[in-house]
Amino acid sequence: MPIDFAKIKVGVKSVSDAVLKLGDLRKVNPLLADKGHVLRAIHYGDLDKMREISNYFYKISGIYQRLCRYLAYMYRYDWLVTPYYSDLIKPDKLLNDFYKVLTYLDNFEAKKFFGDVALKVIKNGCYYGYLIARDGKIVVQELPPRYCRSRFFVNGQPAVEFNMKYFDDIFTDAE
Repeated sequence: MPIDFAKIKVGVKSVSDAVLKLGDLRKVNPLLADKGHVLRAIHYGDLDKMREISNYFYKISGIYQRLCRYLAYMYRYDWLVTPYYSDLIKPDKLLNDFYKVLTYLDNFEAKKFFGDVALKVIKNGCYYGYLIARDGKIVVQELPPRYCRSRFFVNGQPAVEFNMKYFDDIFTDAE
């Protein structure tokens, strides 16, 4: 009796949902895979086009996707907290503060976050985010790389310039 491969489940999806449909690629600009087009984008430093090409190959090429993911998650992103002990600090307060710091960092899920950031840097060439401390947790608001740049430092930290034209381009409706 032949096997109906369309009924095989991969997680919650059936195989037909998990397979790339080549018809979907017709919606994509065919120049993204053209060697001359790619080399022109690199030569002229067209960042938007290079990001588009990279994301295109990430979607259609398993080899490129695997390489990007391998490079992004190769580093372990471990972290270490070392308490500083002084005779002026009571041991109970030291342990309590140490526990708060560990809980704060555990809630951040640093390994997953930094792996995801590294993957976006490999695919897009950069990552811009705004760090927000909220309710004892770290939240990072990702910013669109097309509207950001960093040329200056303020108090030793890189300052991100954000182009406010983003709101006109993305949110065309006033409401």
